[in-house]
Amino acid sequence: MSADLRSPLSPEDTMRVRDLVLEFRVARQFGGQGVAVNNLAPGAILTARNRSQMATEGEALTQRIELDVGAGEIITPGPGIVRAIGSGLDRSKRDESGQPPPRDLSWRGRSEVRLAATPSGEVTVQRARFVDQALARDGDSRASGESMLALFEPAHDGSPTLAQITIEGGAHAAAQGGAGGDIRADRLDVIFAPAAPGENPSPTLATATGRVSAQRQDLRLRADLVEAAMAPDADGDPQVTLLTAKLGVVVDVGSGADAIEARADHLRATPLNEVVELSGEPAVIRRGTAHVRAPSMRLEGGPRRLTVFGAGAAEQESLPGQTVLGYDHVRVEWMRSMTFDDQAGRTECVGGVVAVAERGDAAVDTARAERLIVEFTPGAIDASEAGARPAVIGATLLGASEEQDGGSGAEIEGRRYVADASDATGRRLDTMAYLSGSSILLRADQETLIVPGAGRLLVEDRRQGGAREPGAVQARGTSLFEWAGSLELSRRTGVGVMERSVRLRQREPDADDVTEMESESLEAVFSEVSERLLRAEANGAVYVRRRERQVTADRMLYDALTGVARLEGREDNLVTFFDESRAATQSAGAVTWNLRTDDIRVDRAGPITIPR
Repeated sequence: MSADLRSPLSPEDTMRVRDLVLEFRVARQFGGQGVAVNNLAPGAILTARNRSQMATEGEALTQRIELDVGAGEIITPGPGIVRAIGSGLDRSKRDESGQPPPRDLSWRGRSEVRLAATPSGEVTVQRARFVDQALARDGDSRASGESMLALFEPAHDGSPTLAQITIEGGAHAAAQGGAGGDIRADRLDVIFAPAAPGENPSPTLATATGRVSAQRQDLRLRADLVEAAMAPDADGDPQVTLLTAKLGVVVDVGSGADAIEARADHLRATPLNEVVELSGEPAVIRRGTAHVRAPSMRLEGGPRRLTVFGAGAAEQESLPGQTVLGYDHVRVEWMRSMTFDDQAGRTECVGGVVAVAERGDAAVDTARAERLIVEFTPGAIDASEAGARPAVIGATLLGASEEQDGGSGAEIEGRRYVADASDATGRRLDTMAYLSGSSILLRADQETLIVPGAGRLLVEDRRQGGAREPGAVQARGTSLFEWAGSLELSRRTGVGVMERSVRLRQREPDADDVTEMESESLEAVFSEVSERLLRAEANGAVYVRRRERQVTADRMLYDALTGVARLEGREDNLVTFFDESRAATQSAGAVTWNLRTDDIRVDRAGPITIPR
């Protein structure tokens, strides 16, 4: 037997079935009669026209449908599918077979549809639930889960409009076959804004909870909770305006050596502004062998800027066969903030900055400052992606003394080690250099180091006895330079020029006393490899003192390899030599003084004056 059930309100709405059983009972809600449709043959068809008179049509295929008008429910206790047909399909698109893409909803367990009456007396859908492998498809976009719940609200014309969808149990949603985004979670909730007449509802908020995994193109996100606020774009398609993620947040962008990974406890992103904020204990951004750690960070995609709020650290390891600025490992820590601006080619760390660079076990260089500014070629990120190395132009270290009286200055310390099996660390300090000033400038392109104000430089040679360079006498001892004007040191030539009130204190190897040298300017030459003082030239009001002996001159040539100082006068000026032990003063054209043996040779000696 076949039968047609027609609505008395709209005869065009028709349900066609093959076997029909009517059961009558009192129905409180509608005051009518209950209807149960049992034993539907496979392939039975339900055809209905939308009550809003939109030109859409659909069909439902199932083996059994139960309609309880009294309870306001439509139940299918078995598997089924609801799909669009005819004008319900988007015929502006075609799949590979030339047919419109499918729009359907299927399930393997049961479905429950609850009806409600509107104030005008019309019947509308209030909620629908589909259980066991629920799957909704719209073209190449799909959503699935163990259960799917849809909540509806009446539109302006009384027809049901979608208000919320909840998917639970292995929830999965993919747009455009995954190209428009793919998300998996234990549960997905989507809330829709009320739709205007003739329009589809637009999602405003999506929430994913429990083992969330989302991907779009080369961006991947994992967390325990993800929320996305959405609004229609110019074409009416939904776009994310605010994205938040919490608990175990992991973001991966790209692949290979240049892939970026971010880990945090909390993420907040505004995609339209290309801004991502990360916070955690700590949050971490990693790219290749480099990473940044801090409690709070912000990434800006437009200017390609990274800002760290508060204390943090950045670290980079070199790849095999490569170095980072000549080092194997570089680490920078700061206490207040850090900014990396790729577009401007500038990085700035503020507050108690400490930078440590290591080259194996042989070299450790440490820099300390209140502020560290590094300038590099703009577009370092693009250069890295292209396989090129970003060029560092220079760096500036500013001490706290630049901003407040009595504050500490900037300083750089370099230590060089040699292997020593007798030492517990397996190495022994060989040489050390220490530089300080209110500010220190490094020009990488010129290999020049500049202290524009007063400062000091300490060079200490701790080598143990025995010549290590064939054919050369080795310089050993400690050299301390101080100046009131400036220092410019070329690492390429090893020449350092100090200006104004320069003072050099030199301790010879195995000596207990110190030789003091003063002058208006001094040019020192250091070994480029070993960073040891080789020789120095002092000019202007030269004064040298060692024990009871003092010499004044216009010019001094000091050979640190032999410990010999040659002091000369200019034009008609003479060198003055004074010996406190004899209370004798002597003038000469020049004096050669071996500071290691304390032997003095006088050239063109003048008279000796001894007070009575």
